Amino acid sequence: MGKIFLLTNALAARAPAMGQDKLNEEEMAAIARKLRAEGFVTWAEIQPADDNPYWEANDARRADGQGYDLKLNPETLDLLARRVEASGAI
Repeated sequence: MGKIFLLTNALAARAPAMGQDKLNEEEMAAIARKLRAEGFVTWAEIQPADDNPYWEANDARRADGQGYDLKLNPETLDLLARRVEASGAI
């Protein structure tokens, strides 16, 4: 049981703090590298999620112009969720 407690505390310490409204330069650079490696070329903003311990990348776009809102694991920077944005075409 002690090991589980220590692991939980270690993960919680690495997650974005609730109410944290800004990422530091090192976090921003690491997320940017990950997004580029995943094929994204631009994004509007990267921020801690308001309601959970994840990073969010809003309006992330691939070279083909398709936009996504993304959630990333703050520990590994793995993409956890990807929501396709509406194209806006009429």
